[in-house]
Amino acid sequence: MSLSAAMGRSYDWRSHIVHGGGPPSAKRKKKLGPFPETLAATEDAFRRSLLRWADPATLPTIKEIDDQLLE
Repeated sequence: MSLSAAMGRSYDWRSHIVHGGGPPSAKRKKKLGPFPETLAATEDAFRRSLLRWADPATLPTIKEIDDQLLE
């Protein structure tokens, strides 16, 4: 599953839960996809983004940020 697809499913599950959706119907569950896989993909993406953010070697320098913003 691509990162984009995983985040889309994660958002769909979040919306379903936050807006008071009860147990999803079979049709809705098919659209939402399997919750355990979606949760695992979301957690993995979150962990990877935190690790990347926390590693100073992967962060752009101020000059690189300026160059990107001023292009």
